[in-house]
Amino acid sequence: MFVAQRDLGTSLTRAHHLLQAYDEQQDAAEQASLAHVKDAVTDSQALLRALHTYMHARSMRVRLRPTDLNKVLRDVLHELTPLHEGRSLNLSILPLPTLSGDQQALHFILREYFVNALKFTRTRPEVHLRLLVHETGQEYWIGVQDNGVGFNMRQKDKLFELFTKLHPTDPYEGPGAGLAVVRRLCARFGGRAWGEGKVEQGATFWFAWPKTLQLE
Repeated sequence: MFVAQRDLGTSLTRAHHLLQAYDEQQDAAEQASLAHVKDAVTDSQALLRALHTYMHARSMRVRLRPTDLNKVLRDVLHELTPLHEGRSLNLSILPLPTLSGDQQALHFILREYFVNALKFTRTRPEVHLRLLVHETGQEYWIGVQDNGVGFNMRQKDKLFELFTKLHPTDPYEGPGAGLAVVRRLCARFGGRAWGEGKVEQGATFWFAWPKTLQLE
């Protein structure tokens, strides 16, 4: 599978470069037509990268260690500065626990939830994000709440399916794979991932992380 992905990725990259070179020799009308082809190639490259990430989540080497989620969160927010720079962002954060787990996996999960929240609050003049923490006897629940466009709870399971968007004409970019990767990563450690929301009233995306790991 990985060899096929690599070969296809190489072919798509070559196609993109050829189209770019050919585009520079054409007039405006022909360039407009070629733009649609280049967009299709770019979308295919994004899908391939997303598939690679999903497959990696299924087979990645796990490195278990105590992981301070406060540090992971700081790294994530610093990494995502370009996504919220210049926006009116109100962020409420509670102290986070130290979890037994893989730092790379936990970084991806938190990053994806914040990317998702920033993406779907893009139309809001003020962005309100809250990081929620709940502890049970067996798990820690970590949630990212936003005031974005929300979703219909009847579609809550579709959100975590690979390459699925709620609307075929979804204006929000991305191949629709990030949440599927989150659920896959959580499952590898015996955890869970789910979302709650209301249309135009925001959403909260949770992941539950077991205190005693159950590795797949």
